[in-house]
Amino acid sequence: MKRVLPLAFLAACAGGDPTKDDTDSSGGLPHKVFVIGVDGLRPDALAAANTPNLDALFERGVLALDAHTHAQGVTLSGPGWASVLTGVEVEDHGVESNDDLGSISPDWPSFLSRVRAAGRSTAAVFDWVGILPLVGPDATDAMDQGTDEAVGAALVTRIESGEFDLVFSHFDSVDHAGHSSGFSADNPEYIAAIEGVDADVAGAIDAVTADAENADWLVALVTDHGGLGTGHEEPSVDTQTIPVGVVGGGLPAGGDAPSDANHMDVAPTALDWLGVPYEDLDGKSWLL
Repeated sequence: MKRVLPLAFLAACAGGDPTKDDTDSSGGLPHKVFVIGVDGLRPDALAAANTPNLDALFERGVLALDAHTHAQGVTLSGPGWASVLTGVEVEDHGVESNDDLGSISPDWPSFLSRVRAAGRSTAAVFDWVGILPLVGPDATDAMDQGTDEAVGAALVTRIESGEFDLVFSHFDSVDHAGHSSGFSADNPEYIAAIEGVDADVAGAIDAVTADAENADWLVALVTDHGGLGTGHEEPSVDTQTIPVGVVGGGLPAGGDAPSDANHMDVAPTALDWLGVPYEDLDGKSWLL
């Protein structure tokens, strides 16, 4: 289980270039990205849960229920989210547990850091404060931290403001439910937590949909690991098989995900859509 740090709220900070032209080369709408991060989400439980908002979203895109986590090291949240955010394996980013989050390598910045360094604006809204050192210093223009319900409310505010090109979120209640009562599609408490996240993220999904006249949004769903019993540290089919989904970016509704879909793919996919250069990542863009 993750270590909880004493932090309640992180306020907005300055940055970004308001004069930057962020439209695509064809003169279309500005490209934007919204990442829905759900900690400890098993794909079979996602399929079993009543999630009308996520279901409606991914009817318009591509969802893999047999994607994989990072291959190296343990399947804890530290290594998992570090791999999601950097797009590289444990041996590169250097985070091997939940106790060495600050050891993340500066050679592999998070995709939020890359996007902001390119002059675009970013926001991170999260429950688990361990996300903060993984995102990296000077990686965001705004941050909010709180319960999953507070995350959902803050996401609506950030998206409706129109200020941000990239909005990253992290919901933690699913992982808590798995630890307390079991990571299983047959566990009502775990299923209820997934359904709770669906309700909490509904407003943000609606805000993105309503903004379609102003921006061309790509939305990704990702998790750090699955689970087995009440844990997930040991790599196994149950802890390493996860859901990953992408909507937008020219992907066809109901299309096939890459056969080797991985949570490290979210970083290059987001960077591609925003036109931010990168190289040598372990993840692969779904837009190529």
